[in-house]
Amino acid sequence: MTASLRSIAIAFALVGAAASCSVIFDYSPDDTGQGGNAAGSGGSSQATGVGGSGGGAVPSCDGDGDCVDASSCTEDRCVEGSCSNEPLTDGTECQNGGGEDGLCEGGVCVVTCTANDVTVCDDDNPCTLDGCNTDVGQCENTPVPDGPLAEAQTEGDCKSVVCSSGVQTEIDDDSDVFVDGNDCTDDLCNAGTPSNPNRAEGSSCGGSLVCNNAGVCVGCNQPSDCAGSNTFCQTVTCQNSQCGVSNTASGTALPAGDQTAGPCKERQCDGSGGIQTVNRPTGTSCNDNLYCNGADSCLSGNCSQHGGDPCFANIGDGDNDCSEACNESNDTCTANDPSGSACNDGAYCNGADTCNGTGSCSQHAGDPCAGQVNDGDGDCSEACNETNDNCTANDPNGGSCNDGLYCNGNDTCQNGSCSQHTGDPCAARVGDGDGDCSEACNETNNNCTANDPSGSSCSDGLYCNGSDTCNGSGSCSQHAGDPCQGGLRGTCSNSCNEVANNCTALDPEGASCLTGMGLGCCSGGQCYPQCP
Repeated sequence: MTASLRSIAIAFALVGAAASCSVIFDYSPDDTGQGGNAAGSGGSSQATGVGGSGGGAVPSCDGDGDCVDASSCTEDRCVEGSCSNEPLTDGTECQNGGGEDGLCEGGVCVVTCTANDVTVCDDDNPCTLDGCNTDVGQCENTPVPDGPLAEAQTEGDCKSVVCSSGVQTEIDDDSDVFVDGNDCTDDLCNAGTPSNPNRAEGSSCGGSLVCNNAGVCVGCNQPSDCAGSNTFCQTVTCQNSQCGVSNTASGTALPAGDQTAGPCKERQCDGSGGIQTVNRPTGTSCNDNLYCNGADSCLSGNCSQHGGDPCFANIGDGDNDCSEACNESNDTCTANDPSGSACNDGAYCNGADTCNGTGSCSQHAGDPCAGQVNDGDGDCSEACNETNDNCTANDPNGGSCNDGLYCNGNDTCQNGSCSQHTGDPCAARVGDGDGDCSEACNETNNNCTANDPSGSSCSDGLYCNGSDTCNGSGSCSQHAGDPCQGGLRGTCSNSCNEVANNCTALDPEGASCLTGMGLGCCSGGQCYPQCP
């Protein structure tokens, strides 16, 4: 409320209030009614402006609803396209912005305020601080500091609602843009008016998507918007704003310059945009540039079908000539036979012969009788006999053989006879002092499970029965007796201790012992003159 209107309202209130204190309410100026507060006297200028013949422009209207002002003491009408807000008759009942009852005076609602009912001072203007001055019984409506009015803002309308000298006003705010959520439009304000113009065609709108000329986010506008590149077997397309590909028909051969797979293979499109390599038909002529394998043709995609080596029959023919292979340089059969080709040097005892790869028949399998010499059987005449070309010569002395007996030990040849033996293989176990008395040689079973001889050393694991020996029946049951037995002792701790394997156990109660005064008696490990 301006100072001039406030003074006019208070004047009306003082005249009509007599003994009570009254105030005028329900004035809420808007942008179009400020002119009525300027100067002049007489009728209303517009909206809620009182008096002022020369006020601001009267707002246009289409009906009475367009002319409603903030005062309950005016008659709001639309007359011939212009608003009229004539004051009601003084004394007409009214309500202020706080819902308090009052009486109209000069087109405003006058309500008496008291200290206990300050709500009558609410002028329904968020740009004033409302209160009752109890000293004079009048309302005071002080303008708030100029600035934005948070609760009145509308996000994205390019406007800002502010308080200015106690008046709520809407101003242009081009920073309060309206976001339409479309990545293909720009969100702008221009002089308080929102706008969302389309972005340039081809602008990115997220991921691989682009904007079209209608501001719509699409897959593509032309093939160049799409990922990938054109190849002989696949062309990138843009159809109905969607990226795609057009594939060359399966089986289409690539150009000659791209045929790099070999003479027996062909590179073709696979119908899915890729390249496949297929075999040329079997029998297709090819050339591996080799003479010695004969005429060449394709087989299973390789130049691997050949007429054959013209020298093949000469290689490994078992003669002594190892230079009969195909000579690629001279196109003759004069090259060295491959290492391992069969040949024959005329000797028997060096075994089967093969070429060494350098033209010589010098590789030999070895003595054909070697596997029979030292083979562990009873025959000591199986060595190679060069004269007879067989295996009937004496085996070397010391060669392994077997006379069929176990308990005389390992056997070796001597002058063609299996007659040398290492001795009893079980001898080291007999009398070895362990608890097993069945370790002698068992000829029947070819092992060491026969009974050890009686008196062979053994051990039953006990100390107090003395040294042990086998009984000849496989049992460690012969014992020397208690190693701690003896005559009178000077102490009572000389009995056999099985745990410690010594003679430190307490003597039995009542055993005899010797004291300094003669014969005594053991009790609890102590030697007493007489038993307690």
